[in-house]
Amino acid sequence: MVDRAQCGTVARTTLDSELMTTGEAARLLGTSRQHVVDLCTRGLLAFVTIGTHRRLFRADVESRVRRDLTRGATRSLWLHTAVAGHLVRDPAGTNYSPYTFPNPSLLQVGVEQPINMPVLDHIDLIRGMVTGFRTPGTPGYAGEWPRNTNWLHADGTVADLSVVPDAAKNTSAAILRTFNGNGASPWSSVISPFDGSTFLTMTFRISAVTASQYVRLRGTNMPPAVPFETDPSGNPLPDLFTNATDPTNLRIPCGIAHSASSQFDGCPDHMATASGTDNPITGQRAVSFDVAAWADLWFYGNPIYIEVTGSTIVAGVK
Repeated sequence: MVDRAQCGTVARTTLDSELMTTGEAARLLGTSRQHVVDLCTRGLLAFVTIGTHRRLFRADVESRVRRDLTRGATRSLWLHTAVAGHLVRDPAGTNYSPYTFPNPSLLQVGVEQPINMPVLDHIDLIRGMVTGFRTPGTPGYAGEWPRNTNWLHADGTVADLSVVPDAAKNTSAAILRTFNGNGASPWSSVISPFDGSTFLTMTFRISAVTASQYVRLRGTNMPPAVPFETDPSGNPLPDLFTNATDPTNLRIPCGIAHSASSQFDGCPDHMATASGTDNPITGQRAVSFDVAAWADLWFYGNPIYIEVTGSTIVAGVK
């Protein structure tokens, strides 16, 4: 039995079975033991002292698990250097695309890859600063990204960020590092001991961490500088040139003929036909509709938040 809590004005009588060690609490919260100690020191978790050891109330810890962000989304690091470690599975074999012919978008840059067997080309590590809470009704609290031609112009160019409300943008977001299979920042392959599948591992050290921030991953099967798909830095371009709503904008030919018995081993008949007097592929079937969707694949990982003591508070981290 213990009868005196050492945090704030809390006083309790409880059974030993209702208490946990700081290590047990850290495992339940998905954090480090030092982070749990910091929470106690800051008065955010009640504890009792048994001898020289802290013991926490299980109900308080479990309540915090329910209240905070998910373990995967929240990492509070009390360091001046953060190490972003990421693990990605790149499944081998085919996906659920019904098409088996070479990806027309990649054929533009000399890559012959079946459209139903995409290969991960690169992964970007993106970082943005946490900007803090916004009070409802104040500037920067609400606003949406500009729609239609207010953002995307008819010639495929886009407006600049000055037309985007503060609530819909984070101008600090930028690519920290790009990983690929054999470039300046290669990933490493690791075999899972459970099912024998291959995972890709990447590590990046963020130095001089003085402000709260987040990092997230973005990956694609598209190399940089694929015409009408990616810019020279590997960022995705607007889907204007594969959108069949206006066939005068279609620019990627889909010229592989399908067989007489199948619509899936070549460009299917329902692809839109490019038009327009100034269009270099006028009269040809063009990448559009579902072929466009299967050709150009991207994934975006959930952000990992880093809260720095004394900096902006991350929502959900108390």
